[in-house]
Amino acid sequence: MSRTTIESKVKNSLNRGKAPAKETILSPRFYTTDFEAMENMDLSINEEELEAICEEFRKDYNRHHFVRNSEFEGAADKLDPETRELFVDFLEGSCTSEFSGFLLYKELSKRIKDKNPLLAECFAHMARDEARHAGFLNKSMSDFGLQLDLGFLTANKDYTYFPPRSIFYATYLSEKIGYWRYIAIYRHLEKNPDSKIFPLFNYFENWCQDENRHGDFFDALMKAQPRTVKSLSKKITIGGSTFTHPLFDYFHRFRYFLNNLPLTSKLW
Repeated sequence: MSRTTIESKVKNSLNRGKAPAKETILSPRFYTTDFEAMENMDLSINEEELEAICEEFRKDYNRHHFVRNSEFEGAADKLDPETRELFVDFLEGSCTSEFSGFLLYKELSKRIKDKNPLLAECFAHMARDEARHAGFLNKSMSDFGLQLDLGFLTANKDYTYFPPRSIFYATYLSEKIGYWRYIAIYRHLEKNPDSKIFPLFNYFENWCQDENRHGDFFDALMKAQPRTVKSLSKKITIGGSTFTHPLFDYFHRFRYFLNNLPLTSKLW
């Protein structure tokens, strides 16, 4: 990540926070794909389920959910330095991840709307959700005197190309892993409120349902493209070997559990 990725509202606020996170094999990435192939996809095999999922998206259940309250005031100041550093890393990676999803879904919705309006509408609704998530996370970063410059990221971060099939696999896993991560943390902290280090976690119960609906969409989309579920043949090895399939990249939703065990112990 570029040194200029994180910009503060105040010129010298970086001195009170952290340097940009180091890029690793698990860092969130930005993606592009074959837009022509996407706009020409025949959804007829599973169009009914996709239409039903799109109707769920239209209801926008979390429209009024991501509204900050007074609990955020002064919450950042209560964290010890170690927890603060780990939590800001968590916010940075999660915000970048959500914004990555927004950019891909938004571009898809624009590129394919003329030839594949149902698919385009679904992507537009998911882009809405991801933008909402990224904005909420970025606002939490501002509590620590930091903020991701999302415009800079859009223009300057490298984009990785994957064909639609790989996007389907990877994003399905990303969304479902995100669902289980959010709901597991929420349920644990509900039982152990003394471990709740920041009010952001209060929003995870409803938040996870966005992730679950997105995962259901990609599941339905793969059913509409049967060939996409028959050729997952490349190896994925966690811990040693070179990863050979883009699926591995979406394990960034668990990167803080894998790499930052001190924060894990505080949450669990």
